Amino acid sequence: MKKKGLFLFSILIVAGITLLGLCQEPKKDIEGYWQGALKFPGIELRVVVKISRSKDGSLFATMDSPDQGASDIPVANVNLEGDKLLLDVSSIQGMFEGKIKEDSQEIAGEWKQSGLALPLVLRRIEKAPQISRPQEPKNPYPYTE
Repeated sequence: MKKKGLFLFSILIVAGITLLGLCQEPKKDIEGYWQGALKFPGIELRVVVKISRSKDGSLFATMDSPDQGASDIPVANVNLEGDKLLLDVSSIQGMFEGKIKEDSQEIAGEWKQSGLALPLVLRRIEKAPQISRPQEPKNPYPYTE
């Protein structure tokens, strides 16, 4: 009788742990490089966000605007709740609010700055893009001399 009771108790413990794991929301894989483009009439400005996790588990980020030559703009606040991401870039009075897709490869949302609200979709990339702007171009030139 004791063995049967112990066996049932063990099954209940395993079932409880399994249910607890199923009820918890899965942690989104948010760390890495994300790129998107803000579209204005006649121009697109790329935005790159680099998100990392500190040793204590908190998130931090920086932002680049490669087409404007700006890099490592600090993100003052990174808030991830479920599948919703908020990036507060107070140094440029900008904010991004987005929703992470199920596969953690895309974040669709809106960039707000200076009274404007623009759609912005960030897609995961392997590394931040490098812009080559040589100060001493060499022949053949990409223009008529």
